Amino acid sequence: MLLGLVSACGTTQSGLNAYDRHDYQGAAQTWAPLAEEGDADAQFFLGTLFEEGRGVPQDFLEAHEWYLLSAHQGHPEACTNLGLMYHNGAGVERSHDKARRWFERGMDAGSTLSTSNLGVLYLQGAGVPRDLVRARKLFARAADDGLAKAQRIHAQMLEEGLGGDRDTTAARREYERASDQGDAPAMTRLGMIMMRGERSASDEDRAAELLEQAARQGDADAQLVLGWMYHAGVGVEKDPATAQTWLSAAANDGDALSQSSLALAFLGTSEERFDADAVEAAAWMRLAAEQGFVAAQYNLGLMYVRGQGVERSRDEGVAWLRRAAKAGHAGAAVKLDVLGLRRRVTDGS
Repeated sequence: MLLGLVSACGTTQSGLNAYDRHDYQGAAQTWAPLAEEGDADAQFFLGTLFEEGRGVPQDFLEAHEWYLLSAHQGHPEACTNLGLMYHNGAGVERSHDKARRWFERGMDAGSTLSTSNLGVLYLQGAGVPRDLVRARKLFARAADDGLAKAQRIHAQMLEEGLGGDRDTTAARREYERASDQGDAPAMTRLGMIMMRGERSASDEDRAAELLEQAARQGDADAQLVLGWMYHAGVGVEKDPATAQTWLSAAANDGDALSQSSLALAFLGTSEERFDADAVEAAAWMRLAAEQGFVAAQYNLGLMYVRGQGVERSRDEGVAWLRRAAKAGHAGAAVKLDVLGLRRRVTDGS
């Protein structure tokens, strides 16, 4: 992708201006002759057009060739993009070893993205021995260079004590730095940290603000937490409608916990066993239960036993309760005891 991180001559800049106007053909026409003449910036930019298929037919091999020409001249972001192509197997045979080598060259040439990507390889042990200490140092370096993703990952390693001592104070600072750049997962995590334990009203306000920003960016975890805050009235004024809006956004991504949470929110506004909210709750609870979410299996079992949102069916309810009990849900086992069916569950029948 284009990063705007390289200096460019006036002619190359005119190509960037065309790109920013979404005139990709114009950008290609500007950069192609310069690239042919050996301009490293133009070669890199032309490579991105072929990789993205903008202004030219998408052609990963052609992109690879232009990146390669640019990288051999020491272009840092061309090295980064070559590393990504080998890491992802985009148009080339996947090779973590080649990805590592290009990321190392990119880092040496000054690419912060290469530094962070190299950290990912050592964090995952992809093509290199897993080395959390080295990964943490690489993320710290990229974080200090201002890369939000690296700041967030570095924060997670500090928070969990991966690759070094646990330091929650430093972790929070890193989450703050990434959040200030609009990194949604960092905002979500920082908001959750601010809602833990003793907190002031200003902490709650700041947490709600961060979570809403992240939720609006589509972060499902933020949508889930914010939905529960509105559902329970924690840190914000209780608002069932807003709770359902955010929980629905998270549940629509297919996350079982979010689906189960949304079901419980609908149950909270249900006034009758078979009103619209109860029916909606049962539908979401089934989606979560069918994914194997044990708490949802238990709750769906209860809903069938009670006839809440579904036609009452003792057999269907018992079946879901058995599944939950076999997965270790204590409440399901107790309920089956009450129904006189515990023995059959423990016997595996």
